[in-house]
Amino acid sequence: MKKIIFVFFLVYSLTAFAEDAKKDSLKKVVAKDIAFEWKVEAQNLVIKLSAATTGWIGVGFNPSKVMRDANIIIGYVKDGNVFIRDDFGTKEKRHSADVELGGQDNILTKKGSETNGTTTIEFSIPLDSGDKYDQKLIPGKEYKILLATGEDDSFTKKHKKKAKVTITL
Repeated sequence: MKKIIFVFFLVYSLTAFAEDAKKDSLKKVVAKDIAFEWKVEAQNLVIKLSAATTGWIGVGFNPSKVMRDANIIIGYVKDGNVFIRDDFGTKEKRHSADVELGGQDNILTKKGSETNGTTTIEFSIPLDSGDKYDQKLIPGKEYKILLATGEDDSFTKKHKKKAKVTITL
C-alpha cells in the first residue's frame, strides 16, 4: 500500500511540476529572423527580443495603421549597458518617447546582451499601466505585433528589417 501511495504521489508531483514548467515557459514566434518571446506573469507581460544585429531591436503592440497608436518598446546594448525606452506611435512612420509626450516610462525590468552579432533585450511591462500612451493588454486576446531591427545604437534611426505577426497573450 505504501508503494502505491508513493507511486501515486510521484506521478502527481511530476505532472504538477510539468504543468508549472509549461506555465513558466515563454511562448515564441520568429519572423524575418527576429525572435519575440513572451509570457504573462501576474499583472505583467515579460518579453525577450533577439535578432542578428549590433544595433537596436524593437516591438510595437497593436498599431492602428503602420506604427500609429502602437505601444513601442525599443532597446539596444552598448558597452555592456542596456538602454530600453517606452515609446508611442504618434504617426504612421514616427514614434516618440512616452515621457516626451507627457506620459510615463512603464518598463519595469531591463536586461540585455550583445554577443557574436546578436542583440537580446529582456524587459517587463504592466498589462495595464494606466498611461494614456499604453494600451491595456488582456490575456487570451489577439494582438498585432510589429518587430524591427536597426543597425545603430539609437532610438531614432530607421529600421533595417521589419516584420508583422499576430499573437495571443
